[in-house]
Amino acid sequence: MHRFSLLTSTIPPVTTSGTAIPTSKLRICIPNSNGKLVPRGTPGELHCGGLPIIKEYWLGAEKRGHEAFYDDEEGRWIRTGDRAVMEGNGEVRIVGRYKDMIIRGGENISPSAIESILLSRFDLTAEVVALPDGIAGEIPIAVVKKKKGQQVDVFKVRELLAKELGTSWVPEEIVDVESLGIDDYPRATS
Repeated sequence: MHRFSLLTSTIPPVTTSGTAIPTSKLRICIPNSNGKLVPRGTPGELHCGGLPIIKEYWLGAEKRGHEAFYDDEEGRWIRTGDRAVMEGNGEVRIVGRYKDMIIRGGENISPSAIESILLSRFDLTAEVVALPDGIAGEIPIAVVKKKKGQQVDVFKVRELLAKELGTSWVPEEIVDVESLGIDDYPRATS
């Protein structure tokens, strides 16, 4: 059973997911590593170990999911893809998902941060997605929806994103959804 608690500090209270349940282990690691730990209080990828961890998926490791599992001297582990922080007292706080991140040349880029600036500063609804790139691994692309009659200076958009977030966060392309021949982009509940 998970335990939820509030941590108190000079910042507003933070809700954690609690600590590891009996027979299980948790650790926060460098993303996609085989157990290379980050210091407590530092975001990293949540890895779970112990008795609750299965050996492989039903269809077998060769079919799917084999990249999520690894073994070391402490047993079997699974990389969850969750971005988490372990507090000094061992409580874990989930702060995001790495699978939602775009990894460009080793830098983690949050699509929602780009989308937020496009909405708040330019009144553009946007979906930022990753495209594969042979050199950088992935590159961000922004698909935006303008309001009727709205004009957008793409140079100003790029300039502000570079200033606010850094040059690697600037989308390679900013595409108007209407140029794709559709009125709106399909959305999932997540």
